[in-house]
Amino acid sequence: MQLFLSVAFYDADPWIAGTRLAIDILSCSVPFLLLRSLSGAHSAASSSVPNKEIILDRVIQASTVVFSGLVYGATLFVAFKTYLPSVFVLYFEGIARVEPAVGTRSSNLLAGALMLLLGLAARGFIFTPFAATSRTAEDAEIAKFDPVSATLGQTVWWNLWGYTTRTKVAIRRTAVVVAMTWVSTYLQCAMTIRGVESYGAAVYASAWALAATLTGLGLEVVGDV
Repeated sequence: MQLFLSVAFYDADPWIAGTRLAIDILSCSVPFLLLRSLSGAHSAASSSVPNKEIILDRVIQASTVVFSGLVYGATLFVAFKTYLPSVFVLYFEGIARVEPAVGTRSSNLLAGALMLLLGLAARGFIFTPFAATSRTAEDAEIAKFDPVSATLGQTVWWNLWGYTTRTKVAIRRTAVVVAMTWVSTYLQCAMTIRGVESYGAAVYASAWALAATLTGLGLEVVGDV
């Protein structure tokens, strides 16, 4: 997120930013691959995972990645075309431009690669565990809920958290992504880019957090179809 800001608005070299992004991804993923095996939901060898045919279907995998990337891209495109330019002018001192740099092959490749990587991460972290979650006894209790005989406390609880186990998985994981996205983007912008004020960094981070929220919601809706 901060790398995209640097390339699109501060004229940073896209290839340097891409190299840094690759290093960040490898430094985070390689230790997990070496020290911790994949969960059953991500393992093709596991035969006990519900909806295995959906999880391992190549067309569905590719479709959810592209779908997630498009949701990210569309949300950020709208933000960059509406309220973010004024935020950049007011709270990003020294920014090179308030419209993202487009047209160069390297910057377009970086933007496209970033959206696909975000889509891939969203599929793996949100959609796959969501699809691999089976019905539980709690789901049966939720289905039996009767608003006529329920108490006020039971009605409030059902309206706030009366979701199926699968939906709760998607909500929790989306909430984690949103929180980590906002905190990481805010800190990277406010602490590492000179001239960026806290309010501006918060608004910019919120655009990425909104994109993550809509992506998680979209994957949940698609998974329930």
